[in-house]
Amino acid sequence: MYLALYRKYRPARFADVAGQTAITETLRRQVAEGKTAHSYLFTGSRGTGKTTCAKILAKAVNCPNAKDGEPCLECDICKGIDNGTLLDVVEMDAASNNGVDQVRLLKEEAVYTPAQSRYRVYIIDEVHMMSVAAFNALLKIMEEPPAHVKFILATTEVHKVPATILSRCQRFDFKRIKPEDIAGRLSYIAEQEQAVLDQDAAFLLAKLADGGMRDAVSMLDQCLTVDNHVTTQLVTEITGITGSNYLFSITQQILAGDKGGLLRQVDQLYRSSKDLTRFLMELVQHLRSLMLLKADPGCGELLVCSAQELEQYRTQAEGTSLPFLLRGITVLQQALDSMATSPDKKLWVEMALLKLSDAGLEDSSQALLQRLSALEQRVTELTKHGIPLAATSAAESTPPPPSPTPTESVEVKQPEETPMASPSREKVPSEETPAPPEEIPWETKQPPEDHTLPQAPPEYAPPPEPSGEIPPVAEEPVSPKPESTAAGEPKLLDCWGQVLEEISKINPPLFGVLSGSIAHDIGQGRLVVDSPYEMFSAMIKKDNYLSSLQKALTEVTGHHYRILAKKKKKAAVQENRLEQLEQRAKQLQIPIVHPDDPSEQ
Repeated sequence: MYLALYRKYRPARFADVAGQTAITETLRRQVAEGKTAHSYLFTGSRGTGKTTCAKILAKAVNCPNAKDGEPCLECDICKGIDNGTLLDVVEMDAASNNGVDQVRLLKEEAVYTPAQSRYRVYIIDEVHMMSVAAFNALLKIMEEPPAHVKFILATTEVHKVPATILSRCQRFDFKRIKPEDIAGRLSYIAEQEQAVLDQDAAFLLAKLADGGMRDAVSMLDQCLTVDNHVTTQLVTEITGITGSNYLFSITQQILAGDKGGLLRQVDQLYRSSKDLTRFLMELVQHLRSLMLLKADPGCGELLVCSAQELEQYRTQAEGTSLPFLLRGITVLQQALDSMATSPDKKLWVEMALLKLSDAGLEDSSQALLQRLSALEQRVTELTKHGIPLAATSAAESTPPPPSPTPTESVEVKQPEETPMASPSREKVPSEETPAPPEEIPWETKQPPEDHTLPQAPPEYAPPPEPSGEIPPVAEEPVSPKPESTAAGEPKLLDCWGQVLEEISKINPPLFGVLSGSIAHDIGQGRLVVDSPYEMFSAMIKKDNYLSSLQKALTEVTGHHYRILAKKKKKAAVQENRLEQLEQRAKQLQIPIVHPDDPSEQ
């Protein structure tokens, strides 16, 4: 008669138990030295060896030929316990015998001496299922047990066992068995069964077992009924999972933003009758493995996989970012929660994968963080290839002009300070007319001696009233700004970090919005604050936030500032204001005279 592999290869001695060396060694020494307790409590997840160790302990304390704490396995007592025919060892399931009547019957039987062995042993499995009355009845006999009685309690939910029971037992916590221990045991069983088990398949079975040896052996038994050569493909087909190759492939499609490919993959899974809930759970574990390696490349031992698969994880982790992986796990977990109550699971899987492939499809903080991380990575790649950034390329690559010209905007004085509004607003027919540059928020009028052109000569002065012709505008060299290191830039407030620290104490919400901000002193007691958050402009209009900021500034700098919020620009603005004016003048066909060029005089 065929016997299931998990029963056929059930450990019969302490030395055969895999992954619980500390517990088995302690029990073996207690038996060898005759110091066994009257009650034990074995706790741990399923398939970790609780009931197995309970039976081995029952054999060890009753075996007349025990040697060094191990049962002989040859005597009638050892064989009777293995076969379940020895009356002195009672194994009961508390899930079905959880009433007080069963415990009272146990108490009546316990007073009698053993019929054949040295001790009467009661193995109570899933003891947490007992009722309160049953626990109270059991407590009395556990307080003052007969000398010939031993109790071994086993449970997967130790928190449900009353403290009065726990305090009267020696507790042993069975940990999850390591994947390498499970894989080694599976290889041994396959060898005994004259079958071939690939190493990758053994690790896959160990991964699916989640630390339980019994589950792993049962899955191996199922695979061996199909083929004596167990491969990863066979394990994938038998267990109904998608497989690591598929997970690597679909993750790569997510990174590439292949929305059509993702939708087709989901449809293929659906038509193959794959469990979509299990697929998302596998994808979550896959992203977790990538997250561990991305956080620390030395965390490879935390992954349950073969050496070849570990290299695949390392390669794919290099092309990801932590914000993407964290957001991916969150999105998938939310989809799993929604699928539990939804009749259309396929829809939630499709939505989750589309969100992962494009961070712009959602407005969560994690999605924004991922987009910022992608921009930072792109900037880093550009700088590595020697491509200057847009903000500094013009200043770094353009040689200095012959005469010093300011880089900030210059205000051209008209008679009676009338701005050139009419010429700049005229529409000149052109095939390509670029949009006029947007006003820089912090550009203000500066003292005439620093940032204004001198009065134009009479021959170049515009007439009082606009006419059909637009007179040329002369450009004069202007002396650079004395207090600024870079011409035309406002003065950066060096003590802004101390101001932020002060704000964090008096107004935490305002400090959160000002995180990552900078401030510029533009003169005349005005301070422009550049915050990465657009809501700062609205907050600063409220008295409580404005007073907190001014109080912090006064505390640190000793000056009172008028606070201005820098406006977010909706279009790119050229760095050099003079170049903007010159380009606009060319569009309007206004002649430009350079005083330092003799050919134009």
